[in-house]
Amino acid sequence: MTTTVLQTPGRGSPRRRAVSPGALGVVLSLSLVLAAACISNTDRGEWARGNVLQINVSNVQRVSEVPYSAGGQHYVILPKDPGASLVVAKVLLRNDKSAQVSLLVDQDAAYLANRQLNRHGIVDPYTQRSELAEPPSDGAKFLPLLWNVVEVPQGFQIEGWVVFEIPEDFEVYQFNWEQADTIRVPLEGKL
Repeated sequence: MTTTVLQTPGRGSPRRRAVSPGALGVVLSLSLVLAAACISNTDRGEWARGNVLQINVSNVQRVSEVPYSAGGQHYVILPKDPGASLVVAKVLLRNDKSAQVSLLVDQDAAYLANRQLNRHGIVDPYTQRSELAEPPSDGAKFLPLLWNVVEVPQGFQIEGWVVFEIPEDFEVYQFNWEQADTIRVPLEGKL
C-alpha cells in the first residue's frame, strides 16, 4: 500500500510575511505602556520587622470620610474635630516566630507620629461612626477594619484597615505599631 500526499488545488506553499519594524515598535511600545500602568498603580507598602511580627503598611491616604457596611447596616466615619482629616492605612501583620500572638487592636495599638513625635492613635470605627440610610457606593473599600482581639497563630497573617484622625497640617513621619511588638514604619512623603 502506498500513501500519496494530497494537495489542494490553487494553494501553493505558504509565504512568509515580514513584519515591518514600525509595526513591531508600535506593539512593543503599547505593551510597555500597559505594563507600566499596571505596575505603577500597585502600592506594595513599607515592610518592617519587630522581634515577633512583620508588618506591611500600604495604601496610606487622607480621606474625608470612611463609609462601610456591616451586619446589614451602613455607616460612615467622619472626623470629630473641625480642621481634622482622616487617614486610612492597610496593615498586614505576619507571625513567623511565636506559637500564637494575641493582639488587642484598639486606640493604643498603633499611632501616627510626626517629626516632633506628636501622636494620633487609631479611631474606634464602632463608636466614631454615624448611620447612613443608604448603602455607600464603595462600602467595602476599607474593609475589613482591624479592631478588637485578634489571634494570629504561627505561620499566619491578618490584614485590614485602620483609621486615624489627624489635624490638617499634621505631616506624617512614621507609623508605629505597639501591640505584642514594637515596630516603626517610615512614612515620610507618603501623604
